[in-house]
Amino acid sequence: MKTQTLHTRLVQILWLLSMVGLIFVVEQANSQSIIRSNFDHDTTTFRLEGAHVVVSCSTCHNRGVFSGAPLQCSGCHSPGRRIATTFQPARHILTSQQCDSCHRSDGWVPVQRVDHMEVTGTCFSCHNNRIAPGKPFNHLPTTDVCEDCHRSVAWTPTTFSHNQALATCSTCHNGVLATGQHPQHIPTTAECDTCHNTTAWR
Repeated sequence: MKTQTLHTRLVQILWLLSMVGLIFVVEQANSQSIIRSNFDHDTTTFRLEGAHVVVSCSTCHNRGVFSGAPLQCSGCHSPGRRIATTFQPARHILTSQQCDSCHRSDGWVPVQRVDHMEVTGTCFSCHNNRIAPGKPFNHLPTTDVCEDCHRSVAWTPTTFSHNQALATCSTCHNGVLATGQHPQHIPTTAECDTCHNTTAWR
């Protein structure tokens, strides 16, 4: 009888200790959530905006480490990082790792703008009418070096470079696409560059 009573007492003591431990764990969790809910992330060097607002803390702060988290997009949004998140797909245009130069924090698409200073490929690697608008069907026959004539701000106005022209002078200088022979021009079938240079007619 004494053994059974001792056993019962021991079970009661263990149960009581486990309840005290459970209460302690719950209290700690509650105090942590209070700390977290009162924490102002804007006081750090990384302001939570857009999609980052709804991400749980542990996504960026692995194993409870809060200091030293990456501040640049590529610190997390790159393959092989310790943080499981999205990153540039293989078919992404050739750019630097400054994601926020083109993208907003609330999502990868739609692209906010394209900062051409961060693009590392040639114009034609994007402006090929598949990824981005390229030469229209009625474009003058030229090489694919867009920046010889165009700026990255807009297609027009252009500063035409004859070095990139692939066709004969009269292909463009026909009075429709570009200035051609004026009415008082001597009759000739010779190409323009037989007598003229690309700087000026005279």
